[in-house]
Amino acid sequence: SEIAVCCLGVSPTDTVGLGQARFVVCALNFVFNEIIDLRAGSVELKWLVVCGAVAVLRFGITAGFASALVLLFAAQMLHAITFATHHSVCIALLSHHFPGRLRGRGQALYTVVGYGFPGVLGGVAGGYISTHWGLGTVYWVSLAMSTVATACAFKVWRLQHPPVLQTG
Repeated sequence: SEIAVCCLGVSPTDTVGLGQARFVVCALNFVFNEIIDLRAGSVELKWLVVCGAVAVLRFGITAGFASALVLLFAAQMLHAITFATHHSVCIALLSHHFPGRLRGRGQALYTVVGYGFPGVLGGVAGGYISTHWGLGTVYWVSLAMSTVATACAFKVWRLQHPPVLQTG
């Protein structure tokens, strides 16, 4: 969204800095409150479903309303929620599946698989897409990818919470 704001002729120093400050405050508040809940009980994968649905909304706003500065700020706030939720749940899952001395290995794997490979592949694909079809198309593709991720998170959550069949 910073690139979209800059393309509108708005001062990057003023607008993007303000957006980043709001992002940090929102993310810290969300992480602080959600980490407490995640540590208190079992890891709820429903948060990954919520995270995916919010990402769909975020990319939809960015793709469809790039010229509406207020909506871009809202999308930046949604980014804070998705980042904080995804990271908090994933770290809690790592703590569950990689206990004790294995935790460092789990976090290294998470960093490579969750951020390393996708960061490189996303950067290359995004560059190709924006060069051939425009920057807006990158956000539409991101909307599609976040929709797929939401469906995957829902499927995993549903496997852990099968529907109760009533007989009678």
